[in-house]
Amino acid sequence: ESGKDPLTWYNEQALDPELAKKTLDVLRTAVAHYMVWKGLAENKASALGKLSGTRRGRGERRKEALSEDEVTDLLTLVASIEEPIPTFLKMLLCTGLRVSEGCALVADDIMLSGRNPHIEVRRGKGNKPRTVDLGKDAVELLKPYLKEQRKKGGPFFPWTYMMQEDGSFLRVEMIRPLQPYVVRRELQAEREEKDLLPQVTPHILRHTLATDMLEAGGSLKHIQKALGHQGLNVLERYLTIRPDQMHAVLDKMPKRWSKDPEEGG
Repeated sequence: ESGKDPLTWYNEQALDPELAKKTLDVLRTAVAHYMVWKGLAENKASALGKLSGTRRGRGERRKEALSEDEVTDLLTLVASIEEPIPTFLKMLLCTGLRVSEGCALVADDIMLSGRNPHIEVRRGKGNKPRTVDLGKDAVELLKPYLKEQRKKGGPFFPWTYMMQEDGSFLRVEMIRPLQPYVVRRELQAEREEKDLLPQVTPHILRHTLATDMLEAGGSLKHIQKALGHQGLNVLERYLTIRPDQMHAVLDKMPKRWSKDPEEGG
């Protein structure tokens, strides 16, 4: 779909700030097989050799959560992207799900009725299941979408792909579950077109959710459960102290004097 040669495309993917080394290894092997299939390399070993010089690991990652103004800009930005990506990104913002976890959801994973609305993540990081509780914003966002998708059937977050069928060169439209690379690609394209929110990726929405919970009075335990971390030590990199919140805390400190020091007292 990119129209780029595989090596150029792979080099770009390797700099994705959310792409783990293990995932990159899988991607490298897949691209090598593609190059052999297209006649761009004699065999897999030759293809891997051409890809071996690519920078591996993670690129630059923004660590600070979005400010309130940036959240507003993001919601404006994603409004012009094709559905279901706007709904998907809003869901990440109010649940803290990983992109891969959101893409893997099916309708039966989402429970919005009763006293405890939640999402069942069947395979989180490390293939570990967990329950993600939902606040009012998430319920309000997902309720009409869930109702509509139950009527349609198929993938919960569907995306139309142009694919080759039966090894031929005939490209046909096929509806499949939304994939993480599509979400990142569409968001990046919109950012570049609007020249807005540089370095903002879907993953930063987890940082934003964590920071929002902290400002709302949530404890580290609450945030740990929402993000699905095994230990509290990981949370440090997810929490941002916004300037307004810092002053809000300082203003609540006990008063040590009631008059201006220059006036005495």
